[in-house]
Amino acid sequence: MTDWEVTGKFLFINYFDPKDTLVFLDEPARLLEKGRLAENEVEKARENRAEEMERDRGNGRSSGIFYD
Repeated sequence: MTDWEVTGKFLFINYFDPKDTLVFLDEPARLLEKGRLAENEVEKARENRAEEMERDRGNGRSSGIFYD
């Protein structure tokens, strides 16, 4: 099974043949920091959307945002 079949996600690294590819991560601490910042931004945006939906529900309006 592929990663896509298991997780529904296709990773950047999957574009490359592991036998012929060597990946170097420059400044791993900086990459980790940037990744965490991006993750926090996404989580904050999700929380804001959820709060907006709750507020709109209380006002009898629909925000047009749907979740699965």
